[in-house]
Amino acid sequence: METHVSKLFFENVKEKLSFLVTQFGYKGPFSNLDSNNPGYVYLAWYEKNNLTIEFHYEVREQDVGCYIARLIDGKRPEGWLVNEQGEQIRISLSQWIRSVDSRAKLFTNVSGMKIEEQISQEISDYANLLQRYGKAFLEDKAEVFPSRKPFS
Repeated sequence: METHVSKLFFENVKEKLSFLVTQFGYKGPFSNLDSNNPGYVYLAWYEKNNLTIEFHYEVREQDVGCYIARLIDGKRPEGWLVNEQGEQIRISLSQWIRSVDSRAKLFTNVSGMKIEEQISQEISDYANLLQRYGKAFLEDKAEVFPSRKPFS
């Protein structure tokens, strides 16, 4: 089941986010998928010069997430949302959108859907959100990424 879900997740990301490559020059998608070592979080990401756009599928929660991170020396940052210095290194796309438009309708209700339909719909929702709100991210503008400490 997990291998099926991981492949389904990656294929949906590849299909629904192809505009990142064709229209905006991102490279990818890359992934952490390993059929010999199934994990609890599947990752697929795209990179450009300054930013990476990441998609996460958490197996236990059965949830898709989208995060934006600034590349450090051309590589995805280690750690999760903040680094050891307390600087924000990764932001949730949905939280960022809520900070600029608190009334935005972000997601389709997926309750009651089969897991395959849920994954497909959530990835479609993120693709639409990126196109609707994420122009600066799509254009690889690192200056829109918060550089301050999140709790300062």
